[in-house]
Amino acid sequence: MSTIEEIKYAGMREELREKLRKELTEKIRGELTEKIRRELTAKIMEGVREKGIQTMIQDNLEEQIPKERIIIKLQKRFDLTKEKSEEYYEKFSQDIV
Repeated sequence: MSTIEEIKYAGMREELREKLRKELTEKIRGELTEKIRRELTAKIMEGVREKGIQTMIQDNLEEQIPKERIIIKLQKRFDLTKEKSEEYYEKFSQDIV
């Protein structure tokens, strides 16, 4: 291989490396962006859900609804276990009682 051919070949290899680097960078950036978007959406939705649970508990307490009835409502409306409903009740009833 002549010196000119070697230079051309080296240039082509460098162009190919740069193209692959750009493609990989874009792919990784896109995947990371999507992962971050999904995680943020999940965190926001959980925060909104928890705020709804808090509001429901506090509103029911203001209306003097018994604890057991509130627990049942939480299970029904938010698809929670009895244990999780009770945890939320204890957490959010502190502000009212």
